[in-house]
Amino acid sequence: MKYTLSNKAEEDLREIYRYTHLKFGDVQADAYFTGLDESLCLLAENISMAQKVDDLRPGYYRYYYQKHAVYFVEKKKYILVIRVLHQQMKPQLHL
Repeated sequence: MKYTLSNKAEEDLREIYRYTHLKFGDVQADAYFTGLDESLCLLAENISMAQKVDDLRPGYYRYYYQKHAVYFVEKKKYILVIRVLHQQMKPQLHL
């Protein structure tokens, strides 16, 4: 299995990278995204690492990576990442 990003998730990641780059520099931004990519690849192979969050949206899963929550759904051959939200954001307002 692999993962695919929704348009909103792509926007989320661009903003996270921009913020991390401005606050902490190239090295930290690159390291954060390498770790996130590795986590998403592992997650796609082992969905049981994530928590079902049907109370937020039916069929949705959540996985925490450092300061961010990854929300996704399972498809036949991949996971579709819907959003990547900071832990302080209320998911009910963004999903």
